[in-house]
Amino acid sequence: MYRSMNDLKGYVIEAIDGEVRSVDDLLFDDALWAVRYLVANTGEWLPGRQVLIAPEASQRPDYKTRRIPVALTKEQIENSPPIEMDKPINRQWEQKFVPYYGWTTYWLDLDGDPNLRSMSEVKGYTLMALDGELGKVDDLIVDDEEWRIGYMVVDTSSWNPLSKKTMLSLAWINQIDEKTKTVLVDLKQEQVKNAPEYKPSEPVNRELETVLYDYYGKPHYWDE
Repeated sequence: MYRSMNDLKGYVIEAIDGEVRSVDDLLFDDALWAVRYLVANTGEWLPGRQVLIAPEASQRPDYKTRRIPVALTKEQIENSPPIEMDKPINRQWEQKFVPYYGWTTYWLDLDGDPNLRSMSEVKGYTLMALDGELGKVDDLIVDDEEWRIGYMVVDTSSWNPLSKKTMLSLAWINQIDEKTKTVLVDLKQEQVKNAPEYKPSEPVNRELETVLYDYYGKPHYWDE
């Protein structure tokens, strides 16, 4: 099921033997748009420290209690290699961190070296259409079973008189440029201006996806 990353922030990470604290952010690779780590704030338990949890260690989030159970003990998490979130997480650090937990070395299956990006970093980037600005990145829509990002939510209020948010499939995004803090989109302004509105209170389901893809005249990926 698709979920808003804005909504997932604040969920409690629940280890086998107690709470770790809450989700602050997520890190994803820009090659497959897959979530690689949840970033958890440890609060008073490990003051001043954040920890990474790979989705493969987690169970499906419980949306009633706003918790994400993980198959790790607090001791395992406490003894994991420390991270500095103000610095980029590079492959050299991951080669020490990932074996500690015995997690999958995902980059071996990728063509090239993907960049790990932070949701908090990308939120607020400017989206650029083929003929002008579209607005700002407002959210990412995540599949909580496969932990892949399916859509980006753009807030068009900076130029659109309709002042609405709408979803864009990642298949229509050409590039993320971290130097200019822009996301290049293979669409035109007028298309996005009249696109179906995204409402955070409504679920992102197949019906909504069908309306979105039909509006843009794009083939349904689920039929391929």
